[in-house]
Amino acid sequence: MSVAIYHIKKISTKQAENRVQSEAKVANRYIEDIETKFEFALFNAPKELTYHELYFYFLKQWQRTVQNINTKHKFVHIKINQAHFSNLYQPLV
Repeated sequence: MSVAIYHIKKISTKQAENRVQSEAKVANRYIEDIETKFEFALFNAPKELTYHELYFYFLKQWQRTVQNINTKHKFVHIKINQAHFSNLYQPLV
């Protein structure tokens, strides 16, 4: 499960835990794909592409995807850290 997903309600029962896991699986399908594609592109992209170009391309995809997920799915038990991608991959130069 992606660290970008966290629960917003206290998990006090097995039923609550199952609800959190169910919502997290839905969100994870979308956002994990972006992170995986970005990491793959880092090692397989043409040499002409810079890290900055790849980063900003995938950052836009991340932002668009998180917005679409939150619009399409009304999560009650989880939240997606919208800044996760930029916090993790932002160039430090």
